[in-house]
Amino acid sequence: MEGIEITNSAGSSSSKGKQIARTKIIAGAQNVDDLSLPVLAVYKQKYVSISRALDSAEAKLAKASELAVGSLHDLKIKVPAKIDPEVVTTINAELVPKFTAELKTAGDKLLHDNTTSDSTAEIVKHWTDLATNIAGFNDHSFKVFVDTFRAKVAMGDTPTMYLPMYVWKSLDRGTNFQLTKYCSNHQCQKDWQEIKRRIEIELDRARSKDISLFLVKKHVLDTSFNVISRHLFNKTIFNRNRFHKSKFGINKLINKSFDFFVENNLVVTCADKNMGLTIMDYNWYNYQVNKHLGNLSVYTQMQADWSLNTIEVYATLFDIIMSISNEYIEKYCVENFLENMLDPEQEFPPPLFYIIPKLHKNPISSRPITPSYAWVTSDVSKYLAQKWSTLLTKCDYILPNSLKLVKELEAINKSKKLPVTANLYTWDIKDMYTNIDLDDLCVRIKEMLIYLRVRPEVAEFQVKLLKWVNDNAYVKYQNNWYKQIKGLAMGSAVAPVAANLYMAKVLIDSFGEPNNMFWDSIIIIRSYIDDIFAVLAEGFSLDLIGNRISATAIPSYFELDGTTANKVSFLDLNLEMCLCLTSVYNAYGVISISPYDKPTNIHAYTDTESYYPYNYRYSWIQGENIRLIRNSDNSNFYDKALYEFKHFLQNRRYPIVEINKHLTINNYSDREELLKVKDFKNDYISHIDFILPINNSPSRDVVIKLFKKVFKLYNYNASVHSNRTLRVAFPVRKGTAVIDILNKAKKK
Repeated sequence: MEGIEITNSAGSSSSKGKQIARTKIIAGAQNVDDLSLPVLAVYKQKYVSISRALDSAEAKLAKASELAVGSLHDLKIKVPAKIDPEVVTTINAELVPKFTAELKTAGDKLLHDNTTSDSTAEIVKHWTDLATNIAGFNDHSFKVFVDTFRAKVAMGDTPTMYLPMYVWKSLDRGTNFQLTKYCSNHQCQKDWQEIKRRIEIELDRARSKDISLFLVKKHVLDTSFNVISRHLFNKTIFNRNRFHKSKFGINKLINKSFDFFVENNLVVTCADKNMGLTIMDYNWYNYQVNKHLGNLSVYTQMQADWSLNTIEVYATLFDIIMSISNEYIEKYCVENFLENMLDPEQEFPPPLFYIIPKLHKNPISSRPITPSYAWVTSDVSKYLAQKWSTLLTKCDYILPNSLKLVKELEAINKSKKLPVTANLYTWDIKDMYTNIDLDDLCVRIKEMLIYLRVRPEVAEFQVKLLKWVNDNAYVKYQNNWYKQIKGLAMGSAVAPVAANLYMAKVLIDSFGEPNNMFWDSIIIIRSYIDDIFAVLAEGFSLDLIGNRISATAIPSYFELDGTTANKVSFLDLNLEMCLCLTSVYNAYGVISISPYDKPTNIHAYTDTESYYPYNYRYSWIQGENIRLIRNSDNSNFYDKALYEFKHFLQNRRYPIVEINKHLTINNYSDREELLKVKDFKNDYISHIDFILPINNSPSRDVVIKLFKKVFKLYNYNASVHSNRTLRVAFPVRKGTAVIDILNKAKKK
């Protein structure tokens, strides 16, 4: 590695000392043996050595010093056991502090000498020397990933790459940052008429079904439409554009970054384990994709002229549908998926295969992603997921979320019967989806559905639908089509639910009924898709339990990687065995519960300037606070987690007023009430007459504001004649996000 080079920006004499340093990253092949440098981080400052926003030289100096210390603070070195620890101690105790002090001195000189070329060369030399000294212990080649403010860079075969400041600014907005642009009167009128038409359709549908709740006085509603349309449009649009004017410039940065990625043969995706946006060399990305698709046991490539024969696909589906009664078809199939599928204008965009890098692995690998949210099988897949999700709550082996496990462990603690010799176990099933045998999946899920009181003919019908979904699991990469021929169809809505049902049956076959297991020593064993957790009264080996699950799952091939200890991490929980004494000095075990924050999580929360309604941007803070309360069995754990959460929010420039506003809605004293499962969503929907999803287009806030005025005016006039008013909700669909623009670079 040649290092990180900081060069000067040209500027006038009046702006000396205020130039923004530009960054050049040179990442090439290095020789490593066992000691590797996976992360070279310059954290929090976006490679800005002198900020334009700071006025005083003292403030600039403080910021430059913080940059220097932060750079080395986040320099991480992974060390295997066979490397001499004295070598690592020498690096961390002597080389790194010395480099930190020298870099701070160079930063001072950089400020006082107005970014002279000598200071720049000195900083480059320090970075180069540090990288050389660490890389000197290594022999084999590897790719260097550079962890920046909140984006990572993976340079494959690209020896040098200049990453300008606007790229970091664009990526720092966050993966799901919503973009907007200037709103025209024409666009508003078009969206206004479209939503008005949808409202009238809903009213007509309600009248046809003779629903008394929807007896709306149409002439009053039309009057409200006309009043708002005539008097409020132009003024509202003008105010909207003026309010969002600062956001329009973001589009230019995003488009400029897009052009940069295309010109330099780069790809951007989210990294695995919440490690943020990652810039990758296209050659490396393409190699990883072909590595997955080239696995002939999982995928087969279709012929060059292949295309989906929807007539044949539908014919197979209708054969399955005809095997069930007409009553069931009318009650479930028509409304759930047949209406959309029979629409002649329905289009099925191909599922585009892509990968996300696993930066936490050494060497760095990738995870395949096959999105099929709008494929020909999507509606059937969503129907099965909806039907089966309600059944999962009836099986104790399956965890729908960590809340169920928290309540079960606290019940064990309150019983005071947990042996002090109990151990905690966790397992992870490697590549579960592709290693599930499809025929065995269908057999066991059918048995599981019947076990959960589903009628045999309905269970047979639903399993046939699942097989149809898997038989049509196609993906596209570049101009080539591939078919998944092994395992559960990845990317489909039903996949995680089917995997849960399959695991439930495997665990029943392995250990018996959840409340009457074959082994008395198993206190609790639970599964969440490919993650398994257990508490055993005796010290069984990991292999004993893991091998039993693997053997029971045959013909599926399950490779379990397990851990046993007094303290383990499972889902978003830290679990630890503790010892308690009763009043008569009898000891018993308890399992301590606290929130778990994965070390790889960089907490890259979406920027608050995202073009979303206010409650979308901030209400999630309350939800996260509730999660921390539920996952903490004492207030000390909660206080620590809350302190860190507030710190992460402030790092992402969330206003402290909004942070406190949403965090004070609930406190730790509410925990008992929060542990009770409530369906707030259905309770809210039951009080709503209309739910009208709105696209997150530039006219979104204008249209919602105007329609709220329409219904406010209508409700005022309607209340004169009756007490019946209309209650309408306008949920906002996801619009164009940063990641959507960046994904287009992959197609280029």
